[in-house]
Amino acid sequence: LYLPCIVSFYPLFSAKFLSDYYTTKTAIYLGGTGINEKTTGYADAFRTGTELSRFECILVVDADNSQDISKIPEMYNALLNGAGVVIGSRYTDGGTTDDPPVSVFMSKLLNYTYRILLGFKEKDVSTDFRLYRKELLNGIVTECSNFDVIEETLFYLKNQNKSLKIVEVPINYRQRAEGVSKRKLFKFICDYIRLLFRLFHLRITKKG
Repeated sequence: LYLPCIVSFYPLFSAKFLSDYYTTKTAIYLGGTGINEKTTGYADAFRTGTELSRFECILVVDADNSQDISKIPEMYNALLNGAGVVIGSRYTDGGTTDDPPVSVFMSKLLNYTYRILLGFKEKDVSTDFRLYRKELLNGIVTECSNFDVIEETLFYLKNQNKSLKIVEVPINYRQRAEGVSKRKLFKFICDYIRLLFRLFHLRITKKG
């Protein structure tokens, strides 16, 4: 499993939390700390890494070489300049993606729907390439078990921190160079629809 690779990042790469046995061994070999998630699934790997991190910042990046890690210093500088969350964005000005047209259309439709119904202003809320201030994630309780935890986390952060500053840094997204996607399309779509209705209900009832 190549997703996610969670790195506790401050001021350098200090510990790595990865969800695959072999990448965990690699992290240890490179001087990091490799920890497998408690159960299976993207969301649990994310929760395990954020829970166990003891550093001030958390970087989430895919381990399939699709995301532009050369942008990490720029993302970190944005954090130093007051951002609470920094998104490595495919769709903000200057960002690009090598995904097939159908995938890009579905992704942009998903992002548009979330912006309209949930009030997001960011152009790329479905990417997990993010840098967080660890303190903001403390106390955030998520329910999702799959990739939709990405949007769920951002929704709770925005609604619990009205002054939260979110910055999008443009990246060049490449098609994965390693591994095979673990997404099951039908389940993926169903998960996102359920989450959308749940978060929209929380928004209109002001419980988010």
